[in-house]
Amino acid sequence: QLRRNAASADMGRAQNPHVFEVLHDIANRRRADLFAEIPRQCARADGITAGKIAFDNPAKHFAGPFVHFFQKIRGITHAPNKGAIGGNVNRGCIIAVLGAMPKAVQKGSYMRPSGRKLDEMRAVSVEVGFTKHAEGSALIKVGDTHVLCTATIEDRVPPFIKGSGLGWVTAEYGMLPRATNTRMRRESAMGKQGGRTVEIQRLIGRALRAGVDRVALGERQITIDCDVLQADGGTRCASITGGWIALRLAVNKLMKAGDVISDPLVDPVAAVSCGIYAGQPVLDLDYPEDSEAGVDGNFIMTGSGKLIEIQMSAEGSTYSRDQMNQLMDLAEKGVSELVAIQKSV
Repeated sequence: QLRRNAASADMGRAQNPHVFEVLHDIANRRRADLFAEIPRQCARADGITAGKIAFDNPAKHFAGPFVHFFQKIRGITHAPNKGAIGGNVNRGCIIAVLGAMPKAVQKGSYMRPSGRKLDEMRAVSVEVGFTKHAEGSALIKVGDTHVLCTATIEDRVPPFIKGSGLGWVTAEYGMLPRATNTRMRRESAMGKQGGRTVEIQRLIGRALRAGVDRVALGERQITIDCDVLQADGGTRCASITGGWIALRLAVNKLMKAGDVISDPLVDPVAAVSCGIYAGQPVLDLDYPEDSEAGVDGNFIMTGSGKLIEIQMSAEGSTYSRDQMNQLMDLAEKGVSELVAIQKSV
């Protein structure tokens, strides 16, 4: 019961003496295996619900909600003989739990599954020229999310802008079957693209076009292919950020060949995810956070700080205007770091 409910569960859920016997044993580290099968426990001792944050030692970190629970029951440590509760929990148990608590939890700070700070990005690396044939290519790694982005230049445009003198940038997106922890069927084998795939590739295309002077590009099309090799959250954001690098490399070739006179890329484009996880605004969600975030958003911005698109939704929760502003601040920080990386490659 305590594993499934918040640390502040009412007393009615904890009258069973066996429950407190288990807690006592955990405090003495005799039943760590009982909770080892639960992937995520509590982060801290002030009301964050169970199942929020992963820890390498679940039994140890279960001490947080346990202590919080007893803080709700005044005088419990001084009444060892009152009913079923007092008969199974003693002061030594409380001391053992407190001793097992990590300092970060004791101080009331928040922790993320990856150990990152709330405003800390995952490690980002880019390898350009990853493929031989494409006019521009970049393998971007954002933590454990790896996306191969390639750019192809074609001397044609879609029929609806033919003869207008305007260029076009579009994108295609896909995931390898084992980009995730279980195999997905190839969409080509199913005979059609899924709704998610279509939505993401349209997002990538219109995001990249926002940073392009289509008159300067001339009547040609550049297609950005984004293939997710490994997914751990934020694949669309990594695709946009890496796609811009591949686009930059392709345009550099056009300029070097004299096919375009002025640089059509007017402002870098990058994207990052932000959300509210365990009650706190966090930057650059990985999959464990993304899958459990109460609020999840993707922020696409230019290098000059202008907004292109925000995709934001509450998932089993709601958020305030102040929280949205906090996420915006985090997004600006993350995008500025990504743009700096784009310019350095």
